[in-house]
Amino acid sequence: MSKSRLAWLLPALLSAMPAVAGNRLLFGHDDRVAVVPDRRPWQAIGQLESRSGQLCTGTLIAPDIVLSAGHCLIDEHGRFDPAVAFRLAQHGEAQAALGEPVLAFVDRRLMDGLSPARGGGVAISPEAAPYDIALVRLRAPIAPAAATLPLFGGDARALRVALRATGWHVSQAGYPEDDSGHLKAHLDCKVSALLGSARLTHRCDTLGGDSGSPLLLEVAGAPVVAAVQSSAPDAADRARADNVAVPVLRLGGALAWLRAADKENAP
Repeated sequence: MSKSRLAWLLPALLSAMPAVAGNRLLFGHDDRVAVVPDRRPWQAIGQLESRSGQLCTGTLIAPDIVLSAGHCLIDEHGRFDPAVAFRLAQHGEAQAALGEPVLAFVDRRLMDGLSPARGGGVAISPEAAPYDIALVRLRAPIAPAAATLPLFGGDARALRVALRATGWHVSQAGYPEDDSGHLKAHLDCKVSALLGSARLTHRCDTLGGDSGSPLLLEVAGAPVVAAVQSSAPDAADRARADNVAVPVLRLGGALAWLRAADKENAP
């Protein structure tokens, strides 16, 4: 581990508590720690709630824009399920700020790739999976720009180079279903593959509620959002399949759409 990575991981470790071990949905051992979201990068992460009551994780990437997973805004019938609240840096009953969502971007290609799943709910086709990213616009800024997290700024080739520089390690943090009121992180977890700009597989410990959570990569000594947690294999498949995240390399069009929608709605 480099000294620069220690600079932003160590504060979390100093305030960490061991998470509950032995969950069969994790990769053999529970490597998560609970972190207090009172400093970078954790202070930019929060919990996103949809109208139907779905709970996911989101990251503040601008004072009024939240990045999450597209399926977090789709209900069990395959319909758009708008976000109703974003609780920034939630910690138990406290939170740094409460954001009111007013606009969201979910890619039509994701919606078109849905089908009924066995046992209920919906399944996302492999062709649609690379579009499992959402942007949520808040009514007003809820944090200064300095408290947000930047996106990785290169293409797939640059991302591969940056991953190689860290030994193919990232850190992930979200609000999992086994303790949805507290942020839990898997520090320095392993990326197993990068498949172009469409998919990144990894072995960070995640549960339901971690959907939409950021995978943080060290670039020039500081954390950036490299990908968004999308899906995890069933418990029976954990030995032979890894988690899937979507790299943040295709967000230019979505951000432009949000900016255009803001101009249209301006008084």
